[in-house]
Amino acid sequence: SLGFNPVVDKEGNLILSLKGKSGKMVIFSAHVDTVFSEDTKLEVKEEEGKIFCPGICDNSAGVVSLLYLIKYIVASTPELHNTFLFLFNVGEEELGNLRGIRYFIDNIDKNNIEAHVVVEGHKIGRITTRVVGSHRRKITIFAEGGHSWRDYGRPNAILIASNIIHEISKLEFPNSPKTTFNVGTILGGNSVNSIPQKAEFTLEIRSLEQSLIEKKITEIDNVLLKINNSKISSEILGNRPCGVMRNQKLIKLIKMLHKELDINSIEDAGSTDSNYPISLGLPSLTIGITDAENTHSTNECLYKEPIKKGIMQVMRIFEELNLP
Repeated sequence: SLGFNPVVDKEGNLILSLKGKSGKMVIFSAHVDTVFSEDTKLEVKEEEGKIFCPGICDNSAGVVSLLYLIKYIVASTPELHNTFLFLFNVGEEELGNLRGIRYFIDNIDKNNIEAHVVVEGHKIGRITTRVVGSHRRKITIFAEGGHSWRDYGRPNAILIASNIIHEISKLEFPNSPKTTFNVGTILGGNSVNSIPQKAEFTLEIRSLEQSLIEKKITEIDNVLLKINNSKISSEILGNRPCGVMRNQKLIKLIKMLHKELDINSIEDAGSTDSNYPISLGLPSLTIGITDAENTHSTNECLYKEPIKKGIMQVMRIFEELNLP
């Protein structure tokens, strides 16, 4: 409706490029996927200064902010100094493994990137420059199975899975640098009176240090090697790299604009689309538009009041990054 012709790349990302005079590129991105299935009921409710709907903040607020910024540029900026790329990318949530941002970054000239600003709905004032890495995998145990009475004593896939989880939980996961372990799902068995032939569970390791993730992967592999009475498969579901963005000029710019807009800057660690570009040494960080509650749940909501400042923040970042 604004007269542009965006493109959709092979990964499914939508990209709008606004050409500037210089060869430098500034990227604004917002992920368009959510954690919810396509059949999730989307009913928008508004009460007491909040708007409720699955995905309303993560990341509808981020996507809408970029649309506002594009409209603002059309209305107010006849000439661009730098080239601005607007990326609406897929694959940020769950098992997407950052496939959208990976594909995009791998297929552009990284040498000309002046800045990459990831826009998320949640936590206005955030400046995420230290990113949390993760390793995700599915472990499946196969056994012979049988009748719970007549074949008692045969290996039980669910018990084996439980023992593996117990052994992994006994590993040391330090608080500094913070490293965590989680079993997110577990499945198995056919009936109460059958010895399970199959069980599977998914696990995730997160850490601020890549070396610790690698160490825990080795320790988990060693736990699996000790299980010798059943067939076990281990499938990697995703890896997100750690890293720290060290471009102080970009960080100082965001802090200056926060002060100008009376926004409290919050330097935090997170797992976002910045993970991949930061791991490559690129000037990438993540900001937020408003505050929220219950993200990733069907009772997700955002606060209306901070949104104006949140979007003003994005506009001011654009203006400063468009200066010669």
